[in-house]
Amino acid sequence: MRRLINRLTAAFGGTEPDYIAEIAAANDDAADVVLAHTRCFPAAYTRGGTAGVMSAEGVIRSAALSAAQNTIAGAQHVSGGADSIAAGLSRDADLRILALGDHRVTWWDFGMTGTQPPAELVQSVARADIASITDTGKRAQGGAVVVRFAFVDGSTFDYRFIQPSDEFWAVARTYPTAS
Repeated sequence: MRRLINRLTAAFGGTEPDYIAEIAAANDDAADVVLAHTRCFPAAYTRGGTAGVMSAEGVIRSAALSAAQNTIAGAQHVSGGADSIAAGLSRDADLRILALGDHRVTWWDFGMTGTQPPAELVQSVARADIASITDTGKRAQGGAVVVRFAFVDGSTFDYRFIQPSDEFWAVARTYPTAS
Protein backbone atom coordinates (compact mmCIF):
# COMPACT_ATOMS: atom_id res chain seq x y z
CA MET A 1 0.00 0.00 0.00
CA ARG A 2 2.80 2.40 0.88
CA ARG A 3 4.40 1.82 -2.52
CA LEU A 4 1.11 2.73 -4.22
CA ILE A 5 0.79 5.92 -2.16
CA ASN A 6 4.37 6.89 -3.04
CA ARG A 7 3.73 6.31 -6.75
CA LEU A 8 0.51 8.34 -6.71
CA THR A 9 2.19 11.15 -4.79
CA ALA A 10 5.04 11.25 -7.29
CA ALA A 11 2.66 11.18 -10.25
CA PHE A 12 0.15 13.75 -9.06
CA GLY A 13 1.64 15.55 -6.09
CA GLY A 14 4.69 17.12 -7.61
CA THR A 15 8.03 17.53 -5.93
CA GLU A 16 7.86 18.31 -2.24
CA PRO A 17 9.25 21.72 -1.37
CA ASP A 18 11.66 22.27 1.50
CA TYR A 19 8.85 22.56 4.04
CA ILE A 20 11.05 23.78 6.86
CA ALA A 21 12.50 26.60 4.74
CA GLU A 22 9.10 27.56 3.33
CA ILE A 23 7.49 27.61 6.78
CA ALA A 24 10.40 29.61 8.23
CA ALA A 25 9.97 32.20 5.46
CA ALA A 26 6.22 32.51 6.12
CA ASN A 27 6.27 32.12 9.91
CA ASP A 28 4.97 35.05 11.95
CA ASP A 29 7.11 33.87 14.91
CA ALA A 30 10.78 33.76 13.91
CA ALA A 31 11.68 32.14 17.24
CA ASP A 32 9.40 29.15 16.59
CA VAL A 33 11.73 26.69 14.87
CA VAL A 34 10.11 23.72 13.07
CA LEU A 35 11.31 20.48 14.65
CA ALA A 36 9.33 18.02 12.49
CA HIS A 37 6.44 17.97 10.04
CA THR A 38 3.99 15.63 8.32
CA ARG A 39 1.01 15.72 5.97
CA CYS A 40 -2.40 15.47 7.60
CA PHE A 41 -6.09 16.22 7.51
CA PRO A 42 -8.78 15.99 10.19
CA ALA A 43 -10.20 12.54 10.88
CA ALA A 44 -13.57 14.24 11.38
CA TYR A 45 -13.32 16.41 8.28
CA THR A 46 -16.48 18.18 7.19
CA ARG A 47 -18.30 16.27 4.49
CA GLY A 48 -20.67 17.97 2.12
CA GLY A 49 -21.32 19.20 -1.34
CA THR A 50 -22.72 17.36 -4.31
CA ALA A 51 -21.11 15.97 -7.40
CA GLY A 52 -22.75 16.57 -10.73
CA VAL A 53 -26.31 17.67 -11.34
CA MET A 54 -28.81 16.47 -8.80
CA SER A 55 -32.53 16.83 -8.36
CA ALA A 56 -33.82 18.84 -5.42
CA GLU A 57 -34.58 15.53 -3.69
CA GLY A 58 -31.02 14.31 -4.34
CA VAL A 59 -29.55 17.51 -2.91
CA ILE A 60 -31.67 17.18 0.23
CA ARG A 61 -30.69 13.51 0.66
CA SER A 62 -27.04 14.33 0.10
CA ALA A 63 -27.17 17.16 2.66
CA ALA A 64 -28.87 14.89 5.21
CA LEU A 65 -26.31 12.13 4.67
CA SER A 66 -23.42 14.60 4.99
CA ALA A 67 -24.90 16.02 8.20
CA ALA A 68 -25.23 12.52 9.67
CA GLN A 69 -21.65 11.62 8.65
CA ASN A 70 -20.34 14.86 10.17
CA THR A 71 -22.13 14.17 13.45
CA ILE A 72 -20.89 10.58 13.66
CA ALA A 73 -17.29 11.47 12.71
CA GLY A 74 -17.32 14.38 15.15
CA ALA A 75 -18.47 12.13 17.99
CA GLN A 76 -15.70 9.63 17.21
CA HIS A 77 -12.84 12.04 16.62
CA VAL A 78 -13.49 15.33 18.47
CA SER A 79 -14.29 15.83 22.14
CA GLY A 80 -14.71 18.82 24.40
CA GLY A 81 -17.10 21.66 24.93
CA ALA A 82 -17.99 24.44 22.52
CA ASP A 83 -15.26 26.67 23.96
CA SER A 84 -12.54 23.97 24.02
CA ILE A 85 -9.29 24.01 22.08
CA ALA A 86 -10.47 21.08 19.93
CA ALA A 87 -13.74 22.83 19.05
CA GLY A 88 -11.76 25.76 17.67
CA LEU A 89 -9.78 23.64 15.21
CA SER A 90 -10.68 23.50 11.53
CA ARG A 91 -12.50 20.45 10.24
CA ASP A 92 -12.00 21.44 6.59
CA ALA A 93 -11.15 18.44 4.41
CA ASP A 94 -8.02 20.11 3.04
CA LEU A 95 -4.59 18.52 3.14
CA ARG A 96 -2.28 20.40 5.51
CA ILE A 97 1.34 20.26 6.55
CA LEU A 98 1.41 20.00 10.33
CA ALA A 99 4.59 21.36 11.89
CA LEU A 100 5.74 20.68 15.43
CA GLY A 101 7.68 23.71 16.60
CA ASP A 102 9.59 24.86 19.64
CA HIS A 103 6.65 27.02 20.78
CA ARG A 104 3.56 25.77 18.97
CA VAL A 105 1.96 23.33 16.56
CA THR A 106 1.05 24.95 13.25
CA TRP A 107 -0.98 23.84 10.23
CA TRP A 108 0.10 25.13 6.82
CA ASP A 109 -1.60 25.26 3.45
CA PHE A 110 0.62 24.23 0.54
CA GLY A 111 -2.21 23.88 -1.99
CA MET A 112 -4.37 20.92 -2.91
CA THR A 113 -1.46 18.49 -3.31
CA GLY A 114 0.55 19.84 -0.38
CA THR A 115 3.45 20.72 -2.67
CA GLN A 116 2.73 24.28 -3.80
CA PRO A 117 4.56 27.08 -1.98
CA PRO A 118 4.33 29.61 -0.55
CA ALA A 119 3.22 28.33 2.83
CA GLU A 120 0.10 29.89 4.29
CA LEU A 121 -0.53 29.61 8.04
CA VAL A 122 -3.99 28.16 8.68
CA GLN A 123 -4.05 27.68 12.46
CA SER A 124 -1.83 27.18 15.47
CA VAL A 125 -1.98 25.89 19.03
CA ALA A 126 0.56 26.75 21.71
CA ARG A 127 2.83 23.87 22.66
CA ALA A 128 1.90 24.42 26.30
CA ASP A 129 -1.75 23.64 25.39
CA ILE A 130 -0.86 20.16 24.06
CA ALA A 131 -1.16 17.39 26.66
CA SER A 132 -0.10 14.59 24.28
CA ILE A 133 0.16 13.43 20.67
CA THR A 134 -0.48 9.69 20.31
CA ASP A 135 -0.99 7.09 17.62
CA THR A 136 -4.44 5.58 18.29
CA GLY A 137 -3.41 2.33 16.64
CA LYS A 138 -6.21 2.80 14.10
CA ARG A 139 -5.73 3.19 10.37
CA ALA A 140 -8.02 5.08 8.00
CA GLN A 141 -8.59 4.69 4.30
CA GLY A 142 -5.34 4.34 2.40
CA GLY A 143 -3.45 3.39 5.55
CA ALA A 144 -3.37 6.87 7.09
CA VAL A 145 -2.38 6.81 10.77
CA VAL A 146 -5.10 8.13 13.10
CA VAL A 147 -3.40 10.37 15.66
CA ARG A 148 -5.04 11.91 18.72
CA PHE A 149 -4.11 15.34 20.02
CA ALA A 150 -5.11 15.70 23.67
CA PHE A 151 -5.20 19.22 25.04
CA VAL A 152 -4.74 20.57 28.55
CA ASP A 153 -8.43 21.52 28.73
CA GLY A 154 -9.37 17.82 28.36
CA SER A 155 -10.53 18.10 24.75
CA THR A 156 -9.22 15.89 21.93
CA PHE A 157 -8.99 16.07 18.15
CA ASP A 158 -7.95 13.26 15.80
CA TYR A 159 -5.99 13.70 12.59
CA ARG A 160 -5.12 11.36 9.76
CA PHE A 161 -1.38 11.51 9.21
CA ILE A 162 0.10 10.44 5.90
CA GLN A 163 3.35 8.56 6.44
CA PRO A 164 4.68 10.33 9.54
CA SER A 165 8.43 9.80 9.86
CA ASP A 166 10.30 8.31 12.80
CA GLU A 167 11.74 11.80 13.33
CA PHE A 168 8.21 13.18 13.63
CA TRP A 169 7.30 10.60 16.30
CA ALA A 170 10.51 11.31 18.21
CA VAL A 171 9.59 15.00 18.39
CA ALA A 172 5.92 14.28 19.15
CA ARG A 173 6.97 12.26 22.21
CA THR A 174 8.62 15.41 23.62
CA TYR A 175 5.32 17.28 23.72
CA PRO A 176 4.16 19.15 25.81
CA THR A 177 7.56 19.73 27.38
CA ALA A 178 9.29 22.71 25.79
CA SER A 179 12.61 21.95 24.15
